[in-house]
Amino acid sequence: MNAHIAIARVAGYDAATFGLPEGACPILFERPNQNALIATTALSHLVRGRYGPTEAFAAIWERILQWLAPEMAIPELRVIPAVRPTFPRGGAIPASTQRDAFGRAMRWFTNSRLLIHESWLPYLAPAFSAGTEDGAMLPSYLPLGDGRDGMLEGFSSQIAPDGSQRQRYVIRNDCLGESAMAFAFDGRLNRSPRSGAVSRNLADYVCFDSLICQGVRADPSHPTYGLMAWGVTSWAWERAFYGDDNARALLGLLATASLSESGRWDETMLRALLANLRTTGPLGFRGDRIDVPDLEQNGWRAYAEREIVNPSPHYEAYLWACYLWAYRATGYEPFLTKAEAAIRRTMEAYPDNWRLTYGLTLDRSRMLLCLAWLVRVAGTPEHRDWLMRVARDLIATQQPCGAIPEVLGNPAHPQPPAVPSNEAYGTAETPLIQENGDPACDMLYSLNFAFLGLHEAVAATGEPELARAEDRLAEFLCRIQVRSETHPELDGAWFRSFDHEKWDFWGSSADIGWGAWCIESGWSQAWITVVLGLRVMDTNLWDMTASSRIGDHLDRVLAQLSRTPDGPYTPSAERIEHVAVGVPVSLASPPDPRYTGPAADLTDGRAWPGAAYAKWQGWYEDGLCATVDLGRPRRIAQAGGRFLQNTDVGIFLPEAIRVSVSDDGTTYREAGSITVEPLPPGDRHQRAVEILATCGCAARYVCIEATSIATMPDWHFARGAKAWLFVDELLVR
Repeated sequence: MNAHIAIARVAGYDAATFGLPEGACPILFERPNQNALIATTALSHLVRGRYGPTEAFAAIWERILQWLAPEMAIPELRVIPAVRPTFPRGGAIPASTQRDAFGRAMRWFTNSRLLIHESWLPYLAPAFSAGTEDGAMLPSYLPLGDGRDGMLEGFSSQIAPDGSQRQRYVIRNDCLGESAMAFAFDGRLNRSPRSGAVSRNLADYVCFDSLICQGVRADPSHPTYGLMAWGVTSWAWERAFYGDDNARALLGLLATASLSESGRWDETMLRALLANLRTTGPLGFRGDRIDVPDLEQNGWRAYAEREIVNPSPHYEAYLWACYLWAYRATGYEPFLTKAEAAIRRTMEAYPDNWRLTYGLTLDRSRMLLCLAWLVRVAGTPEHRDWLMRVARDLIATQQPCGAIPEVLGNPAHPQPPAVPSNEAYGTAETPLIQENGDPACDMLYSLNFAFLGLHEAVAATGEPELARAEDRLAEFLCRIQVRSETHPELDGAWFRSFDHEKWDFWGSSADIGWGAWCIESGWSQAWITVVLGLRVMDTNLWDMTASSRIGDHLDRVLAQLSRTPDGPYTPSAERIEHVAVGVPVSLASPPDPRYTGPAADLTDGRAWPGAAYAKWQGWYEDGLCATVDLGRPRRIAQAGGRFLQNTDVGIFLPEAIRVSVSDDGTTYREAGSITVEPLPPGDRHQRAVEILATCGCAARYVCIEATSIATMPDWHFARGAKAWLFVDELLVR
């Protein structure tokens, strides 16, 4: 069989670096001796299906037509992609382009339909429960949210046959904080009351109304106190603390607070800054990530004293920028000393001993912001030299069109291919290029941060060469902003990858999570949009946020953090007295195996904090029915239990309590009952609650039944999913 096109998992950029693997499937081939050209997919959907790169599929169709009509002169095909760059490579663009690009980018935030409305929750709840991270775009007839219920992450890279892309169903702290910032800029620049309200609602969601800063992170006795969860849609996201993601969320919130002229979020932000600082080692490095179990096992002081060196700007540099900003705002010396020490070691390692993630372009881009702000804080000739060295090395690769392509490691040394085999394609996080020289630019990991870094570096130094590089990059980003009449959910966005030679959205899509055509509401969209806004406003992030009063909270927040024990987390229980302490318990049905324990623990006289989930016993959808034997008839005034509420993870108070008593353990009579007041819509606070029914009788045996709400209420984001009932103590008074 003579195959013209085949589909396979192939490492490479414009060529199959390791050849086609066995089992490659032909999708356009000739049948020998039958004069037939067969396609196994709809190649005629070149435009609708967004086949790419565009120039390659135009060539394919010219070849098909030539095969069909070998004697005919085939005219050059002109393809107008359904999704294309806003402007061509060359030629003049309107003077209003930056302001227009900002406006189109903000319209994307609406047209992308990522702002969650409570009516979306029945659609999202099954995905949240299953840990599914992306899916079809939610129906367009559903109303759009206003930030009070959070925001989805963006769009994944897979392109469907109709040209659409799947939405990322994750709710993550960095994207929320960064998007709040973008809406705040729109509120100021375009005098949009709606955008201003959305920005404030998103900031409230991050700081107060979700588990990002709540749950154990709001418990002074827990070592995660003050940190911000990576995300809230599953435990895999809630458990993780990336310093980089905390930093970008904080930068977004700091800008939101400044533009909103509000100190509403200051205490939460300062607590997060200090919580990250105290899990940063004395050399100024925090490491890539710390998880809840790590902190519970080791305690926060183990990280404060950990002398690690991690010269990875991707993971570390934005926290250093936050620390420098916080030093300016508070005068708290450890912010400066840790940041400066780590930056010094990182620059001593530059470039050969940097711990790179995707390549030098990314890490140079990330390093610019903290270096620019170090110049603002200290401003020594050495600090300025560091900034200029990294900036000049970065822009040395800038193309005439303004693009800054990706570079794998130090070009002076041979670099292995980014994806080492066909089998490895799509199995790990990877850059957009296969080898140096591939002309891809990265708007997710590199140029978005280079744009911000250059803008702040120009403000810090006034260097004309940096200003010219920033201007060229700004024009490039405006030219490649997505234009699409048929896909309004993509119009005004920036994809991760762009090939500056093909002038097309193209790159190696080997990355397991964030391929060439993904869109992030935070990382890419928010920062490119915001820097365009800063340019239009003729200001910069450092100066714009200079009036912050966050330092007013320093003494109080330091006192709050001082309450956290510095060793491993060993939750302590309060002793509570009641007549059933130490008596036998029998259960009509056991608790769920995931949250179980000896029945005797339910009458051990210990009241546990809500964060100590392992000490609570849980029933999933079912209610509790437990009988205690008091040993002899006792006067009973009240009976019930101590129940947990943590609605963000599906734990609800019971619907009702019913108490029955018996003298012989066989014949029971009702002694009392109580209906529990339903939670107000949106109540997300974690608390332990004693719920007691009034009895007024004497008996030896007491049966306590707690009726579960069974399924989560209509106002909950997982409406209709099964609910948990948690209890740690049965009470008889």
